[in-house]
Amino acid sequence: YVFALTESDFVNLKVADHIQKKFNDRSMSKRISRRKKILKVRVHLVDYFNLMAFKEFHKESDGKVDYHAFNLFQQAAEKVIDEFSPDQYCTINKNNVNQVHILISGLTVQGEHVILEAAEMYHFVNLQKLKVSIIDNDMMDKLKGFLIKFPRIENIIDIHPIEISEFLKFTDDNNTLGDVSVCFVCQNDDAISIRKYMMYRQYFYKLSGDLTKPEIVTILPQNISLKSLFPNLAAHAIDINVSLKELHDDFCKKSVIVDNKEKDDDLAKLIDFIYETDLKKIDLNILNFKERDWDKKTDFQKDWNRYPARHFIIKLRAAGIDPKEFEKKDFQNTNIDAETKLLLAKMEHRRWCTEKILSGYIAGKSNPDERIKKSLKKNLKFHKDIVDWDDLKEIGRASCRERV
Repeated sequence: YVFALTESDFVNLKVADHIQKKFNDRSMSKRISRRKKILKVRVHLVDYFNLMAFKEFHKESDGKVDYHAFNLFQQAAEKVIDEFSPDQYCTINKNNVNQVHILISGLTVQGEHVILEAAEMYHFVNLQKLKVSIIDNDMMDKLKGFLIKFPRIENIIDIHPIEISEFLKFTDDNNTLGDVSVCFVCQNDDAISIRKYMMYRQYFYKLSGDLTKPEIVTILPQNISLKSLFPNLAAHAIDINVSLKELHDDFCKKSVIVDNKEKDDDLAKLIDFIYETDLKKIDLNILNFKERDWDKKTDFQKDWNRYPARHFIIKLRAAGIDPKEFEKKDFQNTNIDAETKLLLAKMEHRRWCTEKILSGYIAGKSNPDERIKKSLKKNLKFHKDIVDWDDLKEIGRASCRERV
């Protein structure tokens, strides 16, 4: 493996380009031909749009070098968003019209990725938009920059910006944040992060008298292990119910970047197989799918299956099933009533629409010409099914119900 992990996208891409040129050099061809294993290169790209371009246009391995791009901040966001999903801490059911509410402290690069991953994942059985409060200094300027990059995210989540100076004026009876289920601290400095999580725990304890609510998750950003340097820090955080994650120690390692990703992809491969197969013609207990078919896909296409794989746990909880006790081999025999299946189908449609919107798709009518229709969908990112459930044609609804 080669990992390009500098803070510069330019440098990381130059490293990848240099490796590619070296491996294509004729003088190295004999040495390379003796290699039994492909060199695997993982490139860290900070810029969201660089990452998306790499994922979308990255080609299958040429047999010598296998490239994949990732973003460390996005990876950290994925992990904390999945681990600390609000449906574990508050009651959400089909009759609950209240929005699920999360708080982000710091509209930093890390904060932006936490918001994006929350928008992708937090689709619950009450079918309400996620409410996201964001606290920072120069809040409106930072939010303006965020919305320039992601102009349609407000179609997916409700954003409530709060200037830090205004938050500090909140009185004990100000219940603006009283229904927050999870607070994510995403600052650019470790010491500030510690001060912030203390401040929020103080605020919420004064509000409710409960040290356990809401869940507070802090991502320490700097490349030093404060938990190792100050052993009492971890104990202090645990004592006031704060979960500490270190960006580099917890997320920037091969086990997370490669090994866990490959393990997590097992369910994504299964989902991909099911989406592309006529379910009426197969026995779901005996599945045979080719690894090669998965390897041919771009990372962009793989993500289409990774997101529903990650959301699977939320659907299980929505159906009243404990994920820890759930066994894959018994999933056909799981007793889920028709009403719940319909709600799960609606959840999946909302999640799917979000995924498409955030990856650049827009709603558009289909074209009777098959060649043009395929080009509109693949290259211009038009899709006729990016509509509310009530406006979705029956063939689209049936597909959602069948897949769930």
